[in-house]
Amino acid sequence: MDTIDNKVTEVTSDTSANPETEMFAYNFRVKLENGEDLKFRVPSNVIMMDSPLKGYKSANGTRPMLDTTNRLVYSPLDKSIWRRMLIFCGASLLVGLLIGAGVMFSIGKVSTIFDQNPGVPTVTEQEEQVVEEVAEVKETKEEVAPVEAKADSAKAEEKPAVEPVKATAVPDEKVQAAVKYLEETPVWNRTAMEEHAALKGLWDALNTRSFRKILDKKYDCLNGSANFKQLRAVAKKLTSKTWTSNYTSPGDEDITIEPYIKKLEALTTPAN
Repeated sequence: MDTIDNKVTEVTSDTSANPETEMFAYNFRVKLENGEDLKFRVPSNVIMMDSPLKGYKSANGTRPMLDTTNRLVYSPLDKSIWRRMLIFCGASLLVGLLIGAGVMFSIGKVSTIFDQNPGVPTVTEQEEQVVEEVAEVKETKEEVAPVEAKADSAKAEEKPAVEPVKATAVPDEKVQAAVKYLEETPVWNRTAMEEHAALKGLWDALNTRSFRKILDKKYDCLNGSANFKQLRAVAKKLTSKTWTSNYTSPGDEDITIEPYIKKLEALTTPAN
């Protein structure tokens, strides 16, 4: 059909049944997928009440008008579909009501049977029995709980006290080797000192001048060295003093102990 170029195609209808009947001409337009309008005219010997195209309806929701071009829009849910949906919903509701009535009737018959047979316990009686049994079990547990608590307490008292873990002592021969190193070595090397279990951490404490660490009890075993005793004596006087830098330069792991001690002694105030 030549309808794309805003031309109007006339769609003929059969009027042979009553040729004398008055003819009406209705103009319509439908939006195509490419965005253009398809216009057409439909002659009719009766006043139209609905769209001439199945699945379409008037855009303004009214019947087609004679004095204008009626725009049609696609609307597959026509009145017949809505009517069928209403009929289906009504039928479903009716079936549900019938099933519910049947269930209620069955429950009524069962209740009548229980009423006619007193020997059969009712649901209420069964529930009461369950509640009573639960209460009895709860009372039994409450009576048993204190007894179990006492037994657990008695077992706890019977357990032997756990002995405190003692610090692992450094063997005497290793302590003697560490004392010998401090006494006979004028230059204390970090790597060498870390190889002795009794000297671990001592070089770092010297370098950072953390004298409280040097006075730690774990180093008491090193008092056999005169150098170490002298170091500790001066360290006691400087525990309140702080330093912002290390004693050695970065990368230097050697501390000559004699000048180290003399520098510390120079910082102390002689007793009067």
